[in-house]
Amino acid sequence: YYEKTLTLQKATGSNAIVGTYNNLGFAYIGTGRYVKALENFENVIDICEDDCQEDYLIEAYNGGGLSNYNLKDFEKAEEYFGKGLEIALEVGSQIRTISIYSNWARLRLDDGDLETAKIFLDSSQHLAQKISLRKWQSINANLYADLYSRLDNYERAFFYQRKYDSINQTILNETIARNMLQVQVNYEERENLEKIASQDLEISRRNTLLYLSVVIIILISIILFILYRINQLRRKTNRELAEAKRIIEQQNNVLEEKVRERTKELKEANAALMKSNTDLDNFIYKTSHDIRGPLATLQGMCNVALIDIQEQKSRDYFDKIGKTAFRLNEILSKLLIINQINNSLIAQNPIDLQGLSKEIVREQSFISGQNDIKVENKIGKLDNFQSDEVLLKIILGNMVSNAFKFHNSSNRVNSWVRLEAHRENGHLKLNVIDNGIGVDEKASSKIFEIFSRASEVSDTAGLGLYLVKLAVEKLHGKITHSKTDEGYTKFTVELPA
Repeated sequence: YYEKTLTLQKATGSNAIVGTYNNLGFAYIGTGRYVKALENFENVIDICEDDCQEDYLIEAYNGGGLSNYNLKDFEKAEEYFGKGLEIALEVGSQIRTISIYSNWARLRLDDGDLETAKIFLDSSQHLAQKISLRKWQSINANLYADLYSRLDNYERAFFYQRKYDSINQTILNETIARNMLQVQVNYEERENLEKIASQDLEISRRNTLLYLSVVIIILISIILFILYRINQLRRKTNRELAEAKRIIEQQNNVLEEKVRERTKELKEANAALMKSNTDLDNFIYKTSHDIRGPLATLQGMCNVALIDIQEQKSRDYFDKIGKTAFRLNEILSKLLIINQINNSLIAQNPIDLQGLSKEIVREQSFISGQNDIKVENKIGKLDNFQSDEVLLKIILGNMVSNAFKFHNSSNRVNSWVRLEAHRENGHLKLNVIDNGIGVDEKASSKIFEIFSRASEVSDTAGLGLYLVKLAVEKLHGKITHSKTDEGYTKFTVELPA
C-alpha cells in the first residue's frame, strides 16, 4: 500500500512523499529488506537538504541507522544515529530522542561497548520515564537485562527482566481493558442504532403511506377532470367532424374534376416525352452512324498522308487531325453506348468476373499504350454470379480506362491500379483503386454527370463515368467515389449479387 501511495504521489507531485518514503523504509526493515529500506531513507535525506520538516529528517536518520545496524555496518549506523540525535535534541523531540538513544544502545551492546551502551540506555530510559512512555520503558528494560547479563550481574539482569515482563503485562491488561470497553460501547451503540433505524423505518413507512394517499387522491381528481374535459371535447369534435365531412364532400367533387383534367394533361405530356426520347435516341443513333463513316474516311486519309508526306510540319498537322478524329470517334461510340444502355433489356447470365477483368485490363493496356502501369488484379473466382455481361463490361472497362488515363506521369512515381471484388450482404462490391492524379475536389460532386470532366488533364468529353453510372443504375446498383486512408482514388460499384 505504501508503494501504491508513493506511485500516486510521484504522479501528482504531492509534498507528503517524504513521509511515505519513511513509512516504506520502516516496512522494509520489518520484512528484513534492509538495502531497500536504506534507499528510501536516503531519498528522504536528499529531499530534505532543500526544505523539509525536522521530524521527517530525524525519522530518516533513525531508520538509516537501523538499516545499517542490521547490515552490520556499525560505523555508518553510528553516523546516522549521531545526525538524527543532533537534530532531535535541537528541536526538542523527546520521543524520537528516546528511540535513537535506545537503538544506539542496542548497537553498542552488539559491538561490545557496554559502558557507552549503558550511557545511551540511561538517557533513553530517563526520558521514557519522564513522559511515561511505557512502550520504550519496556524495550529499554529488555536491553538492561541483556546488558547486565553480559556484565555477569545476574541479580540486576533478573530485576530488569521482571520489570520488562511487568510493564508488558500492564500494557497488555490496559489494552484488553480498553478493547473490552470499546466492545461494550460498540454493542450499546449498535443497539441504539438499531432502535433508531427501526423507528426511522416506521416513520418512513407512515410518511410513505401518507404521501401515497395524497398522490392517489390527486390522481383521482386529475382523472375525473380529464374525463370531464374529454367528454366536452368529444361533443365539440363530433360537431366539427360533421361540418368538415360536408365541406370535404363538396371539395372532393371539385378535386375529382381537376384530377381528371390533370390526368389527361399528364398522359398527353408523357406521350410527347416518350416520342421526344424516341426521336432523340433515333437522332443520336443515326447521326453517330452517319458521322462515323466520314470520320473513318478522314482517319484513313490522315494515315495515308502520314505515309506519303515527308515534310515534318505537314505531318504534325495530319497527326493532330487524326488524333482529333479518333477522339471524336470515341465520343460517338460512347453516345451509341448511351443509346444501347437506355434501350437494352437486362440479361441474367453466369459471369466469369475474373476472366472478364483480365480481358478488359489487356484491352485498356493496348489502347492506352501504358504498359508500364502495374495492375494488381485481386478479383478471384466468384461462384454462381449472374448479371448482364455487356453492361458489366461497360462498367469495368470505363473504370479501368479512367484509371489508365489519369495515371501520375511523374518519373518518381510507380503508377499502379488495383482491382478488387467480393460479396457482402447479398451484394457484389467491385473496387477500382489507383494512385493517379485523383479527382479535383471542386469537380467531385459532378463527376458522374454527362460531359463532366474529373480533371483539367483530361482530353475526353467526360462521358466515361456517366456511362458507368447509367449502366450501374440499369442493374439497380450504385457507384460511389472516395479516398482510401492513404489518399488514393477509389471507385466502388455495388451490384445485386
